Parts: sequence; C-alpha cells; structure tokens
Amino acid sequence: MSESPRRIELGGKPTLDPCSVLPLTDVIELGHLPMANTLPTSIKRSFYDGVGRGPVEAPSYLSTFTGTYARCAYAIEPGTKTIDVETYQSFNVFDEDVLAEIDRRYMSGPMVGGYATYSREGKYFMLRGEGATVHLYTDTGDGPKLLDRIARNLAALAQDPGGPAVVTYKSPTFPAPVARACDLVDNADIKAHTGKDASPLVEENLAGATGVLVFREVGDPTENNYIHNECVRHEGFAEESDADILVPDAGLRVATMSFLDAKAAHSYLSFIPVGGLDTNVEEVDDLADGAYSYIAAGTGNFELAFQYERFVVKISPTEPWDPQEDPGQVVDSLRPLVAKMTAKLDRL
Repeated sequence: MSESPRRIELGGKPTLDPCSVLPLTDVIELGHLPMANTLPTSIKRSFYDGVGRGPVEAPSYLSTFTGTYARCAYAIEPGTKTIDVETYQSFNVFDEDVLAEIDRRYMSGPMVGGYATYSREGKYFMLRGEGATVHLYTDTGDGPKLLDRIARNLAALAQDPGGPAVVTYKSPTFPAPVARACDLVDNADIKAHTGKDASPLVEENLAGATGVLVFREVGDPTENNYIHNECVRHEGFAEESDADILVPDAGLRVATMSFLDAKAAHSYLSFIPVGGLDTNVEEVDDLADGAYSYIAAGTGNFELAFQYERFVVKISPTEPWDPQEDPGQVVDSLRPLVAKMTAKLDRL
C-alpha cells in the first residue's frame, strides 16, 4: 500500500486516510503480518477517495467501528489479532462528542510526539492532534509502539497530506495486474442505480494472499491462481428505525476475481451453475464473455457475475433482494455498467 500524491479535501480540509496514518509498512516493521486470507478480509477499509459526489454525512454523535468514519482494519496473522484505526475530523463528527467520549471512558496517557493520548483497557487508545483525532484499537499488546508510529505519521501528514493509500500486489505467485473493484464503479454508476450521488466514503476489502482453485467439476484439473478484492459504494447512510446507528443506504457491491488467464476465469464462471451453492441460477445472453445471475449463497442477495478475458466481476445491489423483483430487469439495468467495466478492464 503506497500513498497517492492526489490529496482529497472535504470541508476545505485534507482527509486523513487511516491506512496512511498507520501504513502497512509500519505494521510489518513492528512484527505483524496481515492475515494470509484469500477472502477479502485481511484489510478492511473505509476512506474518502474523491469519487463520490454526495454530501458528507452531517457531523454526528461518535460511535466507534460503525463504518461511518474513515477506517483501516488489519487482521493480523494468524487471524486472531486486530489493529484497527479510525480518523475523526470536523466534517464528519462533532469534536465535543469526541471530547465527551474521552472524558467518559478514557484515562489520560503520556504525550506522544507532542500529541495528547488517552487509553482504556490496554486496547483502546485516542491520540488528539489539531483538527483530528485518531482512534486505535489493538489486542496485539503493543499499543504504545503503534501510537508512536501514528504520532510520527500524523506530523508528516500535517506537512504533506498526500492522498489515500493505493493498493497493489507484487508476488511471484501472481505476476499480472490485479483488477481493483473500486476502480470499476464510480459516482455515475451509483446515480444510475439509486438516483442519487454516491457517498464520498467508499469501502474496500482486500485479500492478503493469492488463492488457488481447481475446477474438476467443469473439466479443469489445473491449479488456478487468483486474487480477490471487493468494493462497496452507496448513496450514504440511513438511521435504522429500531436502533440509534447508521447503516449504508442503497448502492452496489462489486467484487473482482483476477486470474492469470482467460481459461481459468472461464472455469470459475462455469462452476457457478454446477457448484450447488447459489440458487435461481440463470445464464445471461450477450454479456461480456459469459455471465450468470443468481441469488448468492450466504447473503441471499441478487448477484450478476460476468467474465471478461482473465477476470470475473460480481455485481450485487446492497439493498435486500425482493423475491417479487424480475431478475431479468435487474440484469438489463446493469448492462451499461458491465460495458463500462469491460472497457476499464481492457486497459489492464
């Protein structure tokens, strides 16, 4: 993960990307490795990438780990520990709410790099700088060392904010470009789906390892390497009627499966109707290099999967699936988006 030179501003201030406030390089230098999971759960992040044109959520009460703030969560190998960073800025949370949270639940700690720090239970920490507060959760036992890195990085970002971290993969197990899901869906795509601009806050979920799949059921006994990642763009957050929390509104979840060749991608797509996991599987005519729609196992939501060359892309509305809805109409509404995505994949 490397910092982008393109800074993103909201409310006249540069946004603080938590994955730049505590970069993966620092996490590794302190002796931690992201979980080697082939599912996109090794690094889960929410950040402002300058794509969504919708309004920033009005400053609201502070509720940590809700996904409504910029966040970077590292699942640490072997998967039993977590390092989770959130950044609070004046455009998305009232500072008095942050102070109230600190006063109510935290104990004062030592100054670190000129920043005030607070902690509780040896796992939760707050570090306050001018115009921003960083919240750290870690059960790795080295919270103070992580705070030192955060303070150092905050001081550097104050001089040169840069932009959100950009994720790339470089591995002998996958010597080819990886399709990044968040590059495939933009503000116009969300507006076409929901009628509203996308939220400035985007969610990205990343795998920490190359996966290997064998598709003997469709006559492919070879081991096929792949890398999986996922992106969620939505129109904003809505308050649940039965709880005082905010949840994502309507939008699109996009996942990419990057393979090393088109044969492997075709095998993956061909496995969908014979795998027995998904239901209501229907082949879709005249879409990319092949496509299926279905109700996804596990989520119960409608999903459209299509192959284009060595990639398979899955698109799913984030809103719950209505069984009365016509899958064919949903597929037709997504055809323009698929055409845009294949044009972008052509450039990889």
